[in-house]
Amino acid sequence: MISEKGAAFVFNLVFCATTATIVSGAMAERTKFSTYCIYSAVISLFIYPIEAHWTWGGGWLSQLGFHDYADSCAIHTGGLKNLQN
Repeated sequence: MISEKGAAFVFNLVFCATTATIVSGAMAERTKFSTYCIYSAVISLFIYPIEAHWTWGGGWLSQLGFHDYADSCAIHTGGLKNLQN
């Protein structure tokens, strides 16, 4: 059986993976695969955990009363990193 913490980890892992793959269509055939892997690693290891903490983990957004029930804010702001040109 999976524990409650394990289930929460897998639940958050799926949203983290979605954040990393939301830009895959924009990057397809425009970058090397290794570049996409590096981008996904940076988003997954550094950017998404910070944004998720701001929203869910008692960070400044949650202290302001912000509620992101479907995780759309954290996922789509992760995708906004692709627009920086």
